Amino acid sequence: MLSIVETCKLCGVDAEAYMADVTERIQNDWPASRWDELMPWNWVRRQAMQLSLAA
Repeated sequence: MLSIVETCKLCGVDAEAYMADVTERIQNDWPASRWDELMPWNWVRRQAMQLSLAA
């Protein structure tokens, strides 16, 4: 957990929001082939992702 928190800090990501979102996505059958998108350096909040899709 500590390494996740520290990696989030280095990437400028809110660790609490990151862990909550990633946990939810994995629980909702996120495809294993796309796990690289869930790494802190690639992670995009769901809200930001929905805004970019709407544009």
